[in-house]
Amino acid sequence: MRNCAIVFVFVLHFWCCCCINTSPKVVAALQRYFYTKCVFLLNADDHDLVVTSSLAQCQLRLSDEMCPTAVVHTLSSPSEAASMCQRSRPLFLLHSSDLVKMKPLLSFVEDRRFSSAIWLLFLDTKASLEEFFTDINIPFDCEFLVAQSQNGDVIALTEVYRVSPTLPLQTYRFGNWSPGGGLTWPSQGFYQRRSKLKGLVLRTAVLNAFYTQIVEERSGKPIKISGFFGEMWKLLEERLEFKSDFYKPSDNYFGAPTENGSWNGMIGMLHRGEADFAVAKFVMSPARLQAVDFISTLEKVKTRLFIKEQRSLHVKWDEFLRPFTKRLWILQSFAMILIGLCFGVAYHVGQKLGLEAGVASILQNLYDALFYTFASFCQQGRSVTPRMLSCRVVFVTSYFTAVVLLAGYSAFLISVLTTKETKEYPFTSFKQFLADGSFQLGMLSDSAFTFYFENSTDPVMQKIYQTMIAPNQQNFPSSDDEGFQRVCDVPNYAYITYTEPGYRETGAFNCDLTEIPQIYIPGSLAITTVKNSPYKGIFNSVIRKLKIYGVLKRLHTTFYPSKVPLMEIPRPAVYLVQVTPVLTLLGAATLIATVLLLVENKAAYIKTCLQLSWKRLNQLLFTPVLYSPAHNRKRHM
Repeated sequence: MRNCAIVFVFVLHFWCCCCINTSPKVVAALQRYFYTKCVFLLNADDHDLVVTSSLAQCQLRLSDEMCPTAVVHTLSSPSEAASMCQRSRPLFLLHSSDLVKMKPLLSFVEDRRFSSAIWLLFLDTKASLEEFFTDINIPFDCEFLVAQSQNGDVIALTEVYRVSPTLPLQTYRFGNWSPGGGLTWPSQGFYQRRSKLKGLVLRTAVLNAFYTQIVEERSGKPIKISGFFGEMWKLLEERLEFKSDFYKPSDNYFGAPTENGSWNGMIGMLHRGEADFAVAKFVMSPARLQAVDFISTLEKVKTRLFIKEQRSLHVKWDEFLRPFTKRLWILQSFAMILIGLCFGVAYHVGQKLGLEAGVASILQNLYDALFYTFASFCQQGRSVTPRMLSCRVVFVTSYFTAVVLLAGYSAFLISVLTTKETKEYPFTSFKQFLADGSFQLGMLSDSAFTFYFENSTDPVMQKIYQTMIAPNQQNFPSSDDEGFQRVCDVPNYAYITYTEPGYRETGAFNCDLTEIPQIYIPGSLAITTVKNSPYKGIFNSVIRKLKIYGVLKRLHTTFYPSKVPLMEIPRPAVYLVQVTPVLTLLGAATLIATVLLLVENKAAYIKTCLQLSWKRLNQLLFTPVLYSPAHNRKRHM
């Protein structure tokens, strides 16, 4: 049953409690059923000697049933007596035979301080419940029992209540009491017996927001709502059989206290009695709990800080060495050398044994063996393959090792290059955020987020409120979409909310947003109702069942899927700056190869020139001159 219930027992006739033997037994049975330890007789301030005597007789008869009692006068509030039983639910007995005096006592039934009370009224068998309660309202969440004698000593207990003051009286057979069988109680729980609101019209405040959307209006008045909270409200309407009359707050705010102590927005509508419920994503806060009541928590959220993603792609010259550890690179180098040595030794042994006869030599020295092994690790082929099986086994081992290593290297390298890297967060706590001082702080206008800072005992949070929140409250965005867009448009703008920007459509904002993972404030979302609403209990009961059966989880997943559809996943991109080391290496290798080619060509030309010059010089200096008589005669002429 519900906690902290106060049990009142009304005895209508003067002699009903004291002179009828069954009445004390019924009271004692109910005392045990509701685990009540404190019993009080409620008197209408009548100090007549006869009344005092009858009260004493009632106390005596109840004490015989192991039910100790005390007398409480209505001039002293019954709540004072209830406070005396801090760990027990008090049982109040009313002793009066005058219906005129009974009416003021029945006014306690409508007192919301006793909204969880249990009442018992002994009524004459011939009396009609509808006639007796014609002008008496029994609240929906009030347990009011009427006891009437049937078939001699059998007493029937009937539960009565009204869904609202204007709707007919509702009755339910609670159980019976008999001398032989004692008390029989219902097999269903309290809100199983009262599971319908019988077409009650509830004034409901709504606001177009993330979790609730107004999809149809007529003359500016909401007619139909949707979204997570909107569809959940429709489920409640179907299960509890009530209707909604929707209203919008004139200022379009969720609700925050004003300077004069009142509330604005939807919280203000509830506080002023202009609405019965407010269907929206309300964050629980101590200030709001003093003004309204919250229905069962619908979702746990984290209020986080969002900033514009500041991508930083630096040139990292060791980027292409990171897929393998230092030990793995050394092991790979050692494997290349070992395989090269095995290849060279096996090939030259085969040549010595004549196993490679008739085949052009592909290895001239150990250098060639190491070079070919390195080429296999670079996935390069060979023009000539040795015939020996031993050399071919070395070939297969070389290529197989190279393929495995290359596959692992390529997979890791691509994942690193295509992963977006963001700049280190400029701050990781509210203290660092305050010390940084370069960011503006924004939040939803007139929301509960200001309470986190204003009412905090942390001096850092108080300082943030005084310097960043209080001076700019009039300029805060009116929706989360506007707040996220400010993060994109305004330099160094931070926005605090529990809403996930990822739930928006792709391209909703012209920048990428990122959250500071170390900064968050836990909270709870729930719909609200007026303070001490008689319907709070049944709404909590139904919502609890929706949670247990997974209906709310399925509904939330429908509107806000946890996984983004495949077609909406952005394709990863590799930026030019990320492959700068590869391009630099390629360019350097090309330049070096060109320079070496020129040097080699130039060297070959110079070598050829030098050889020709040297040959010509040798011809001039060392070629002998042959003697002829003609030449000699010409010489002496």
